[in-house]
Amino acid sequence: EDGRVYNRADIQKHIDSAEDDNLRSPVTGSPMGPTLVPAVQVQNTLHALIESGSVEDGFAERLKTFLATRKKAEAGDPE
Repeated sequence: EDGRVYNRADIQKHIDSAEDDNLRSPVTGSPMGPTLVPAVQVQNTLHALIESGSVEDGFAERLKTFLATRKKAEAGDPE
């Protein structure tokens, strides 16, 4: 809850490793809450850039594969 965008797995580890009520932003060191909010606008922008071909690298290919797998899983495909 510091208004910044993080990789979900990384920030979740940071939150989980915080001692008691001493959760602090990894960027500013200021106190922050544990609530995570999806960065839908950032996700949509990344998807649009990748689909348009503006981003071409290993990350883009891994993300395309991940999104296709997630779409299948959400549709009930077990593979």
